[in-house]
Amino acid sequence: MKNHIKNITVGIRFVRTFHLPEIAGKITDDVLRSSKSPFDEKFFEFVARDREGGRILHRGEVDNTRLIINKDDIIFSLDVEDFDDDYKKMKDTYLPYIIDHVVGGNQLNRIQRLGAIFRHGFENSSFSDNTVKSITDDKIDSPNDLIIRFSKKIGTMEGQAVRGKHDYKNAIFTLEYDSRNLFIDIDYQQYFHPIKEDIRDTKPIDFLNSAKSYIENQYSWLEKYKPKEKNG
Repeated sequence: MKNHIKNITVGIRFVRTFHLPEIAGKITDDVLRSSKSPFDEKFFEFVARDREGGRILHRGEVDNTRLIINKDDIIFSLDVEDFDDDYKKMKDTYLPYIIDHVVGGNQLNRIQRLGAIFRHGFENSSFSDNTVKSITDDKIDSPNDLIIRFSKKIGTMEGQAVRGKHDYKNAIFTLEYDSRNLFIDIDYQQYFHPIKEDIRDTKPIDFLNSAKSYIENQYSWLEKYKPKEKNG
């Protein structure tokens, strides 16, 4: 199933502040030019600016790999070619740099949430339109496209056991089907109540590994949507 993972996205959500857009230019310079950065101007060839002063570092139309800095979030999205290799780079190189130098190096704090999205793509999927037929009493079949979204709240041991802590995890599943190809996004999130002042206290690497394990536990039902086998 890991061969069907097309993209991994990791996001850090802060309590809203206009300080982040104010230093987005400095962060961009550090990301592209610092000797400590795993990125450079060849990795991100383009920089766009949003209406509120944030930055989007990207590769143009080549792929969806990008680093987004806005008033709420820092988000890094990596297109996947080889899952094991790209996941290792995310866990061991890219995310530690973002934690230590982008977030920690700029004293960004008050973290509300961590998120990790694993995007799966299935060409010629065996996904059927039975869902639409069922909810419309067979009045509609073979829809041109279909989007299904649902979520599941997941408690945490710490949130349940520690007085005054109400941390929890949440998973959002989004299925998009165009009558031929199926894309499934699993967005694994952890909310912090109360908020975390220091990014290190959120344990982002542990969180990413936890997200990966959660996604792997879904493969028993994702397997059924793998491409149809060709006869002969």
